[in-house]
Amino acid sequence: MSYDMAVWNPDCVINNATPAKIYKEILRNKISSLKPSKNIDLFFEELLEPYPEVQVHGLYSTHLLFATGEKDEIIVSKYLAIKNNLVLYDPQIDKVFSDHSDELTKTALSILSKLKES
Repeated sequence: MSYDMAVWNPDCVINNATPAKIYKEILRNKISSLKPSKNIDLFFEELLEPYPEVQVHGLYSTHLLFATGEKDEIIVSKYLAIKNNLVLYDPQIDKVFSDHSDELTKTALSILSKLKES
């Protein structure tokens, strides 16, 4: 099973649009108000290091659309987005992840450590 995700710069406010609306506009390539961020590329590079099989649907200076499959990939994606000061949006549950959580960090670092060992 594949989970679609989107990452973008949190500094953008698009007419008080909800994350779901921003996501739909991104899918239709109708978004021009997102601000570019070097952190998008950093996030992408860090995500590909442990998960080179991540399916990318669109990589831009303003946002990234990708699909991931495993629970561990989702956890690491959330962690890396927050680490790089980005918003990660999960359209399956209509939820934004942008706040630091000690539990998320601990779990993600444990996963990444195990991947480096193998």
